[in-house]
Amino acid sequence: MVFCLLVCLSLLPVCWAQTPTAVGYINRISVSDLDLLLDATSGYTHLLFAFWTAARGPVDAARLWVVNNLARDPRVQAARRRGVKFIISCGGATETPQFTVPGTEYGRRAAEFASQNGFDGVDFDIEGFQPGNDGKGTKWLVDATREAKRIFPNSILSHAPQAPYFTAVFSSNYLDVHGQVGDLIDFYNIQFYNQGSTQYDTYQTLFEVSDGWSTGTAVRQILGKGIPLSQIVVGKPITKAGAANTGFVPMDQLAGIFRTAKSRGILPRGFMGWQWILDAEELGGRWTKVLAAVWAVSSEPNVPGVENPCTITYTVQEGDSLSSIAERYGTTWQAIFELNKDTVSDPDLIFPDQELRIPSCVT
Repeated sequence: MVFCLLVCLSLLPVCWAQTPTAVGYINRISVSDLDLLLDATSGYTHLLFAFWTAARGPVDAARLWVVNNLARDPRVQAARRRGVKFIISCGGATETPQFTVPGTEYGRRAAEFASQNGFDGVDFDIEGFQPGNDGKGTKWLVDATREAKRIFPNSILSHAPQAPYFTAVFSSNYLDVHGQVGDLIDFYNIQFYNQGSTQYDTYQTLFEVSDGWSTGTAVRQILGKGIPLSQIVVGKPITKAGAANTGFVPMDQLAGIFRTAKSRGILPRGFMGWQWILDAEELGGRWTKVLAAVWAVSSEPNVPGVENPCTITYTVQEGDSLSSIAERYGTTWQAIFELNKDTVSDPDLIFPDQELRIPSCVT
């Protein structure tokens, strides 16, 4: 462990602990789902109940929390003892409070609701900002953030901006928001999806250079504008059903993208999934476990400048299979699969840009 820490500190921009920030948004849920949601092995570190609204108060999962007084539920209390945080998410796609309620009032009401109902923090998921960098949306978000922190000073405070908001194109310029109140915000659950031609669906377009209409909004580009990796949480739909249009990346392919990011020293704070119920219903609760494995500290660290002499790294190309890769490197597909089980759950499902470890020592 000491060796790993020394290597990370000397060679990488950021060295993460074994547990990433793993955020799950909860919108559709019933009381009968709670045992599954709060299972000790679920892997989520932050559960965001959606939504509190200015016009209607709590709706959907947030209403279930209040009606059933979940703050006092023994299962919630046990999860809290394990370190899980419960946060109220405010806004969502169906409400645009920035046009109807002053930011200071919104922040105050949101924080009071969170504090009074036993939440650990507040998440601002405010959408619908108009094109044009007039500063109005930025001021509204800054006012709401400052007031929420004033009312609920010990709370966790997160924001969930769509990735294009990290430009000067919209009235909500999150670069300016960060410059004014970034020290009050614990992390950004950045929505890298539902952006049409900007798809964020490969390592290159998600982490290096974004494609389509919203240029300059990949992770490295946002990092270059002053948003630290320690505050970046990459948000994705958990399954295709969670995406309105583009941006969905299958679980194993997304894990491969994160592994590439890790090998290049740009692994973010964590990941966010919309929404938890899709993980439970379609993936058997495996989404968070598969992704979190990328952050795990290996007993043989794979960092730049420190090579494992018995493995090499291979980037999957279009048309590859484990069998064809194994034949090329004189090994077996079973050996490659065994070495990459943390990111490959099905030997028949690998994806372009995914990085695999290939055994290279003869025993």
